[in-house]
Amino acid sequence: MSLPKSTVSYDSIMGNSFKGLSKVYNKKGNAKQSLFYFQNVTKFIQNSFIYVSLGYKLMQVNQYNEAILNYEKALNMDSLNIFAYNNRALAYLELKQYDLCEKDLQKSISINPNNPFTYKHRGKLMIALNKHDEACNDFNKSLALGLEKRATGKGMREINSLVSEYCK
Repeated sequence: MSLPKSTVSYDSIMGNSFKGLSKVYNKKGNAKQSLFYFQNVTKFIQNSFIYVSLGYKLMQVNQYNEAILNYEKALNMDSLNIFAYNNRALAYLELKQYDLCEKDLQKSISINPNNPFTYKHRGKLMIALNKHDEACNDFNKSLALGLEKRATGKGMREINSLVSEYCK
């Protein structure tokens, strides 16, 4: 008598186990430990969304250049991944590489002109460039596209604060 073959691979089990551990530490507010476990996920699972998530975790601990490398891996796997473009744009914004930030945001808009996060991020870029009227237009477009339905409480507090400060 033979045992049935498992439909779940070892790599999938291991990758998801590390993702779970990463999530636990993230919920505890331990970004470094969360990152440590998530870095192990890529040893078992490689897809564009895993690399976007790893880039995001790297940004949480201010490792922007490493994050950019992971967003590039994601884009090599899926050149239409707007999450990779949006998040890489934020990393470029943190590094004050405004031209690259704007290029990624424009690419994201060309792929999906209805993503509210892209306009929120571009609004932040416009503030950095001291273009407050354009920033306000982007923040208002972000809100009109339903940001409040998709953003976390922290994300909404951020945009409300920016609108209060720059859009009088």
